[in-house]
Amino acid sequence: MALGDTILPINRALFPNGFCQGPQAIGDFIAQNMQVILPGTISFFVTGPTEPAVEMRSRTWVKTDTTTNTIIGIFNWSPLYGRWLRNHWEYNGGVPPFDERRIYAGVPSVNLGTYDGGEFSGVSDITGPFWQIASEFSDRWPIGVGTTIPIVGTTANVFTITTPATPPAIGVYFIKPTSRIFDRGN
Repeated sequence: MALGDTILPINRALFPNGFCQGPQAIGDFIAQNMQVILPGTISFFVTGPTEPAVEMRSRTWVKTDTTTNTIIGIFNWSPLYGRWLRNHWEYNGGVPPFDERRIYAGVPSVNLGTYDGGEFSGVSDITGPFWQIASEFSDRWPIGVGTTIPIVGTTANVFTITTPATPPAIGVYFIKPTSRIFDRGN
């Protein structure tokens, strides 16, 4: 047995009075009438706002908010990283959507590092921001692919100083994913 294992008692079946059958019938009777009862205290999940104890690392942690008890995330222990993790990009097959761009209207030096659950630090699988400035869009107009711009990522001069764009432009940032993959529970 390992630490954290639970012994489950098996309720045995009693042979009825006068039961006299061959070996197969006896085996069938035993198999059909045995029961394993899981006590109500057994769970494959640990629920709560604080990091589970070391002996609970084989379970899944359902992390909850300390005030509202709402679920913040579902994390599993990663021996490779020594942390409780969940994949941030689950909807994208577990990898950052490198072909995705978003419009961002915040102040990058103040908020972009923590946008979408990231942090201001160097990027690794488990640290840093999830998004960064897509500098290829700096001082450029995005326009839908078609006759003027036939291929994604190519550029063309559409507006000139003598024929300014109408309505006036508004400045926003375009952001793209970093290589960070995981949210940390701890």
